Amino acid sequence: MARSRTPRQRLTLCTSCNKPLKMDVSAKSVSCPSCNGRVICEPMTVKDYVAVRNLKVANHIHITKKGIVVANVRADDLEVDGRLTGNTVALQGVVISRKAQVKGDVRASWLEVAEGAMLVGHIRVGPDEVPELEAVKQASLDEITEIA
Repeated sequence: MARSRTPRQRLTLCTSCNKPLKMDVSAKSVSCPSCNGRVICEPMTVKDYVAVRNLKVANHIHITKKGIVVANVRADDLEVDGRLTGNTVALQGVVISRKAQVKGDVRASWLEVAEGAMLVGHIRVGPDEVPELEAVKQASLDEITEIA
């Protein structure tokens, strides 16, 4: 007899309306029930030149050494090894490696900048600087009380 497997789920925010979303960990994209917008939720690796107005992912974004991004970036967390021009909001944290170049404002819960990296812009770091996280924390608490 086959056992039913409970789907593994994770909690994040819609990249458009910042409402909490619960999704399967293997989901590539979902539709937000609040705003009906498409939310990309698979990790993204940028290896080439990308120029768009906004690059929004409800997961991890990695800009490789040869990657060049000209866009405003919104992600759960961001890792920059290449070049980024545009403002950044990361719900969790941002890692900027040794030879990376970032030009734009950065707002994140935590920031790690390696010696030799270039970072030009206004920096706002700390859990209080990302008020969107409060919605995730509240949704997590609501879910725990539902279970209990």
